[in-house]
Amino acid sequence: MSSQTNEKNKTSQTNEMYNKLMQPKLNKIVDTINKIAEQNKDDTKTKETKEAEACFTFLGHNMNSICNEKDHDGYGLKFFQCMDCSH
Repeated sequence: MSSQTNEKNKTSQTNEMYNKLMQPKLNKIVDTINKIAEQNKDDTKTKETKEAEACFTFLGHNMNSICNEKDHDGYGLKFFQCMDCSH
């Protein structure tokens, strides 16, 4: 077999393992996040904001926690920790 054929076989096996092992677990996580987002009835928030908040809720973050990082005045929600504080 050529090295190109071997590489294709490895890729195919990796994709098959991913589909069998990881995809069902990821689908459950996405379904749960979608269910949490659907429960948010705040009409002032976009679907994307609701989904982002649902991700953090799923991970166990308190959505009403206040940022109290060093040198901050305690203003602003901190649930979007992947971004710098908005203040």
